Amino acid sequence: KPGLMRLPFRAAAFVALVCIAILGISCAREWSARQATLMAAEVDLANLARSLTQHADDSFDLLDGSILGAVNRLEVDGTGAAMLAKLRDVMVARVAASRRIKALAVVDENGDWLASSGVMGTNLSDREYFRHHLQSTDRNVFIGRPVRSSMDGEWVVTVSRRFNHPDGRFAGVAIASINTDYFSEFYGQFDISAGGTISLLGTDGITLARHSDDGGGVGRDMSNAPF
Repeated sequence: KPGLMRLPFRAAAFVALVCIAILGISCAREWSARQATLMAAEVDLANLARSLTQHADDSFDLLDGSILGAVNRLEVDGTGAAMLAKLRDVMVARVAASRRIKALAVVDENGDWLASSGVMGTNLSDREYFRHHLQSTDRNVFIGRPVRSSMDGEWVVTVSRRFNHPDGRFAGVAIASINTDYFSEFYGQFDISAGGTISLLGTDGITLARHSDDGGGVGRDMSNAPF
């Protein structure tokens, strides 16, 4: 009888071990599936980020190409009335041919407008990009922080280059701008779920564009954010 009484206990122990083994196998499979899902999501996110980064690079390269030609013309042909009239025609045609370019403009060493693809605005000597080119002899392109357009008050990101007088002195700035809504609309084409967002940030952490934007995203400093 004592032996018979031990059988149920052994059977129960065996069943318990089998259950633990099954649970362990199930947990291992779930963990493996979870890791595979996370890895796939990471790959998808990396590919999306790479694609969006390339789109941003292409957009800024397009703007830079537009003002680089203007800088060369201004430094070779000067800023006479006939030259500026021709330059304005080129600017108007460039903007009409591309959705990415919101406006093109040229200002002199005082920040006053010389030519524009649209209506000329107020003096731009207080703008970040103007001060940068005024104070630096660097001839490289400068991508500025988002600003409100002096033409219509909309958020834009500017791409600018300095141009010089024949003696090397600062002569003014050629500027191209892109509407931040262009990026927001482009990002809206991607399925990122109802609560998802896509943001374009500069290296200084300033938000250049965001989808979906509640009105407080563009221009926000995210340099101290956890990510």
